[in-house]
Amino acid sequence: MVNYVKTRDVYEVIVGNNIYSYSGKKYGKYVKNIAYLSESLNKRVNNYYEIDNGVVSMYIYSSVLGYFTVIYDIDLLNEVMGYAWYIRKNANNYYCEARNSNENSRIKLHNLVLPHQDGFVVDHIDRNGLNNNKSNLRVVSTSDNGRNSRKYSSNKSGYKGVYFLKSGLIEARWSDINRKHVCIRYNPDDIGYDKALCSAIIARYEGSKNNGYLHTSDESLIYNSAKLSMVI
Repeated sequence: MVNYVKTRDVYEVIVGNNIYSYSGKKYGKYVKNIAYLSESLNKRVNNYYEIDNGVVSMYIYSSVLGYFTVIYDIDLLNEVMGYAWYIRKNANNYYCEARNSNENSRIKLHNLVLPHQDGFVVDHIDRNGLNNNKSNLRVVSTSDNGRNSRKYSSNKSGYKGVYFLKSGLIEARWSDINRKHVCIRYNPDDIGYDKALCSAIIARYEGSKNNGYLHTSDESLIYNSAKLSMVI
């Protein structure tokens, strides 16, 4: 049985002699869904989720950060749902974390999905920290993980690894396989703004690709457009 207590914005789920409470303050618009999920499973549920084609979509609300959808493979459902997950913002990405009460520490969902040895980290291939399907995860070194990070919000060029310098130059940056930084600069005053920007995009894409970087479909599309612009 599910009862809604309007004065407290709380759904109470009665299962046998137990009463499980879910508040709108904690679960936001998902509060009703998680209450009825709890009733259907006859137990307390830490997070609301749905299953489709072998993939679990877990819906998490943060009063500070907003609403998020986290996905992972269905074979880990029982293990994952043993924790109360929340969202943490780290640099320029979001990740799913939970308290590990047994060890008095935090655990990230991607580490639960893909355990690994010390000295290595889990990389999200598509750079989406909330996509925790096994097919989207790989164990890499910290340097390789950094190579596959998202574009920082401070980047004004719209393309990862391409920067507008205060001098007016446009710079392409990446690191080679020996972790040596490579920079190539183009002067819009000499070759024009459009050509300088396209040259930087092309140099960054090709230089990083030759040194083991991954690229998103959007980055490849921009690269191809830059190549086309240089021909026209």
